[in-house]
Amino acid sequence: MPDFDGRGPMGNRMTGRGMGPCTRGMNQGFGGGRFYGRRFISDTEEKNLLQDEKEYLEKELNAVNERLSKMDTQK
Repeated sequence: MPDFDGRGPMGNRMTGRGMGPCTRGMNQGFGGGRFYGRRFISDTEEKNLLQDEKEYLEKELNAVNERLSKMDTQK
C-alpha cells in the first residue's frame, strides 16, 4: 500500500478487512473496546489510540471534502 494510509493500492479506497498495518489495527474484529488484539491496554494507551484514529478519520474526511469540491468545480 502506498504511504500505508489505508486507501488501497490505487490510493482511492480501503481494500481487505482492515487488519493490516495500513489501518494501524484499528478495525480489528476481535477484542475491540478496552482490548487491543489480545492485550489489555491502559486508559492512557486507549486515549492515544483513539486520538490517532480521530486524526486519521479527520484527514480522510478532509480528502473526501476536497474531492467533492473539485468535482463541483469541474461541472
